[in-house]
Amino acid sequence: MDFQNSSRPFRIPVGPIFYTWDGENYQFAGEIYSGSIHKPLERNDYLKLPTYPGQQSYTIKITNEVREIQHTNLLELMVVDHPQNIDVLIDKNGALTTMSQAVEPTLATNLNGNDVTNLLLGKDNQFYQSSSIENQLPLKDGLIIQFPNQGDAKTAKLAIRAKNSIVLDFMLGQFHNMIGSSYQRYMKKQQSVPESTMRQWALDQRIPLSLSVERQGQWEFVDYYNIAGPMKFKDDVLTVPLNGNETVPLKVKLEYGSFLWEIDYAAVDYSPDNEVTSYTIPAKTAITEEQKDVTGLLSKDDTKYYTQPITTNKAVVTFDLPELTSQNRTVILHSKGWYEILRNPVGKPDIENLKAFRQPGHFNQFVNEQLKKMVQQAAQR
Repeated sequence: MDFQNSSRPFRIPVGPIFYTWDGENYQFAGEIYSGSIHKPLERNDYLKLPTYPGQQSYTIKITNEVREIQHTNLLELMVVDHPQNIDVLIDKNGALTTMSQAVEPTLATNLNGNDVTNLLLGKDNQFYQSSSIENQLPLKDGLIIQFPNQGDAKTAKLAIRAKNSIVLDFMLGQFHNMIGSSYQRYMKKQQSVPESTMRQWALDQRIPLSLSVERQGQWEFVDYYNIAGPMKFKDDVLTVPLNGNETVPLKVKLEYGSFLWEIDYAAVDYSPDNEVTSYTIPAKTAITEEQKDVTGLLSKDDTKYYTQPITTNKAVVTFDLPELTSQNRTVILHSKGWYEILRNPVGKPDIENLKAFRQPGHFNQFVNEQLKKMVQQAAQR
């Protein structure tokens, strides 16, 4: 299912939903801090927003549209003025990256060796997604991507456009159902688990999108892209240091648990970053549906949160923009927060099967088992 042009997002746990005001209507822009479903997972997130002609101010709407309690710590804009021939992206750590000489893949294959290059050329919603192989469901999937020769470049900036599939959110719900009537106690206990433990578990279950580089014939893990959420394709970038031991031409691998990601585009840029002019813009006003002013709750990264506990909660947030120049402008929403998924599973916890999730890769096995059951049930109807 594709949400790219959806006017009413699908009701699955995703975090706050955002809309931008184009001068006449609110346009769906995406979701923020997806996957931050426990307090220790609170994180910064960056979402590239559309720009509209002649803007002197920017208006967004943050909404709760699913059964969640959403806690937003910070909302601010990063405004970047730059030459017309470059694209500006931002990585998960908040580092601005310029793409002035981006090149697309010369070859891309999935882990089964099938050529899928055409699916990664252009941001066109023709994307790569997992599928069964001879009626078998592999535990992991991914892409091996070859780019033009890197020469003596010191870095490779790998830009992607991707999102999670709805399978991830659905299977997370199935996992929560196994906890049964102990769900509330489980959620409370998770608040004291170290962030590093949670993030390592997610990596071990191949939930984020991992990035590896081939060096001297071996794959070396470099980093990972954060969970993007299922609502809309998201632009993201990671910068890879090159040490001269990389395969020529450059080969990278994007890897994840089968059926958890959909990848629309990939490109690399070996050029140094260009100079740009950037501004950090705090919210001017933030007014809720009850006309309550919550600007102070969103203006700083602190212990104060704008909390949205029910699905009628929303706030309109405005920003004053710097004066326009002759250069192009990129606008990025910087947010920070986390959310709680509201569920009411019943029954006794499935303790023995839940223990298995401590093992690396078990979530992927669980996904495949659930998908097989769904296929069998559909065939019997």
